[in-house]
Amino acid sequence: DVGELNGPHELAAPLLFSVADMLSPAAVDAALQQRARLIVDFTQGLVHSLQDQLPEAAAALGRAIEAAETYGDFAGKEVIYLFASDVARRQEKLAEAEQYASRALAINPNYGRGYIARGNAYYFQGNESLGQALDDYETALHLPDQPALAFVAEKAHLGLGHVYFRRYLIAKEDCSPRSSAYAGEATRHYEAVIASIGQLARPSQQNREQKALAHLGLGELAIGLEEEETALPHLCAVLELSVDAGLRQIALDDLQKLGATCPSS
Repeated sequence: DVGELNGPHELAAPLLFSVADMLSPAAVDAALQQRARLIVDFTQGLVHSLQDQLPEAAAALGRAIEAAETYGDFAGKEVIYLFASDVARRQEKLAEAEQYASRALAINPNYGRGYIARGNAYYFQGNESLGQALDDYETALHLPDQPALAFVAEKAHLGLGHVYFRRYLIAKEDCSPRSSAYAGEATRHYEAVIASIGQLARPSQQNREQKALAHLGLGELAIGLEEEETALPHLCAVLELSVDAGLRQIALDDLQKLGATCPSS
């Protein structure tokens, strides 16, 4: 995930000191120690996050945020809040995740990943926050000058697909005539994810997981629409693309409900 966060980040730039500064080694040492503490805490947060050690990641990123606040403004500061938001969301601390993402956006209003993170926090807060999630995903989708490796548009399309799918389920339960329109919007956004990632010459596993999520959305949408033959290839695509145990189990459970198997199985 680090490669898609875009820089340059001033934490990686050299610290410059004048000759006069060198006459005060205590001040130079303090500046070096301040940056070192920030970098170490942030790096530990990343490592713990990648290993799903969420309490440890939250603690390390919390220390990094405290250090960043005293450090002042620097390029890339928003990334610390982004990771803190992601860890808080995974801990189901959704209000905290929303607040961290908002702080990232206050630093950089053109930060697509920040809108995605806040949209995710809103989405998981429940049906009453779907409108706010939709707004953030739409904003991310139309932001200019986003780094290619961040895949902001694909993540925004995926989020929008999820929002419209949930709205479809709500409308279907309420027997609302809008259910068909919501299903159409969910389909459009999920298909945009699949088409975009399908154009990549060498998609990463993260890209493959995004594509798998879009296929799962289309498969479950087809089940809801009672189009079982349409659902089958999408559910099989999940098993082909994903290595995530939870995602694969959902696809297998859906296949079992349909009484179907994939051609390769």
